Amino acid sequence: MVLHIDRFGNIITNIPASAVTDARHTISVRVGGQVLHGVQNYYGNVHPGEPLALIGSQGTVEISIREGNAAAAWDVHVGNQVGVDFHTATMGKQATD
Repeated sequence: MVLHIDRFGNIITNIPASAVTDARHTISVRVGGQVLHGVQNYYGNVHPGEPLALIGSQGTVEISIREGNAAAAWDVHVGNQVGVDFHTATMGKQATD
């Protein structure tokens, strides 16, 4: 779930880092009609204007657009649902927070 939108338009979720950093899975994050594949370590891992998911300073998943406003671009608000899909070579499972 979206807990907070910061002054830059970054979307702060309630999804803990521990839920998405299992090396046995790759993930996709779904919010505002967007699907982001993987969790990046740094904003610099993507080009300006590109979306990314990363672990923020609060230890939860944050969804951003580098040098942009993700919340405004995708019409995301506090309380919106955020989905996480876990992918393995043999199966996938879905979770929504």
